[in-house]
Amino acid sequence: MDLTDTNRVKRAMEWFKRTVFQDEAVQPRRQEGEEPLPAPIRAARSLAEGTFAYRQSRESLFVMQAKVLANYEDDYVYDEPVLHYYPTYQSLTDPELRGYFSWRTRLRRGDVQKTSLSYAFLYIYELLNQIGVTDPVDGYQKLKNFQSVYGGLDGGILPHLNRWLVDYVIYYGLDPALLERSPFELSGGQKRRVAVAGVMAMKP
Repeated sequence: MDLTDTNRVKRAMEWFKRTVFQDEAVQPRRQEGEEPLPAPIRAARSLAEGTFAYRQSRESLFVMQAKVLANYEDDYVYDEPVLHYYPTYQSLTDPELRGYFSWRTRLRRGDVQKTSLSYAFLYIYELLNQIGVTDPVDGYQKLKNFQSVYGGLDGGILPHLNRWLVDYVIYYGLDPALLERSPFELSGGQKRRVAVAGVMAMKP
């Protein structure tokens, strides 16, 4: 085979990949009688399929999916324990994910129930990324409320959330006075960051 034939074969293979072959995630077979996934969850799941998903970080994919599901509500009953470290939507099975949104639906309506830490942290991750909030101040207020109300049910969220609240105020440029009510809860590094934020806030 001469060089011309080799180039022709390469072009034919490239054309085949572009027009015939498409990367597609293998979809699990749905069990007979199993309820189909709601359209918003299918749409969010689709963002993790194909070559596009491979170019996204785990964090950016979470935020994209969270925006799709920001207003989603569910009433799915799921009572099994859920355990995932640093959870995202993708790390949850379909029933676990629907269980999360059912819990979140009740939470947003004022029905605060103790759940798995995985669900609690997913909700915190959403608020940190401005999902389900109108602006950073609203996000801060929702985080503080969750800290107070849910933290009383499960203190497992507090070590991380207390630290993240400080970083949240600094990252979104909120009033450093928000943190002055509990200076003894701050580490040395956090106190320095708050002091820097206070100086920056005073600059014209």
